[in-house]
Amino acid sequence: MQLGDLSQLPKSLKVLLENLLRFEDQLTVKTEHIHALAGWLNDRTSEQEIQYRPARVLMQDFTGVPAVVDLAAMRAAVAKAGGDPEKINPLSPVDLVIDHWVMVDYFASPQAFD
Repeated sequence: MQLGDLSQLPKSLKVLLENLLRFEDQLTVKTEHIHALAGWLNDRTSEQEIQYRPARVLMQDFTGVPAVVDLAAMRAAVAKAGGDPEKINPLSPVDLVIDHWVMVDYFASPQAFD
């Protein structure tokens, strides 16, 4: 596949182009999607949707916890209906970050137990 000189393509579009190349399958990401993005240099515009597929999703606790609860509820509903709950999974890998901190006044001393 010849895409031409991409050295002048903005970095953000290079990232999107790399993503398209990684996931090209001729079903969800087709050759014309790749050529449309690479051709942006010619027209500086495109009517083609970018078939972006993230490699993973990073969720913070305030958005991730409700998503985990929703997944659990969907799995429970599928199991109750007689289906296989193991089939209910995110399509992309998900990392959930729980970012909490605790203030400690005392540690490794008798005062820590008070």
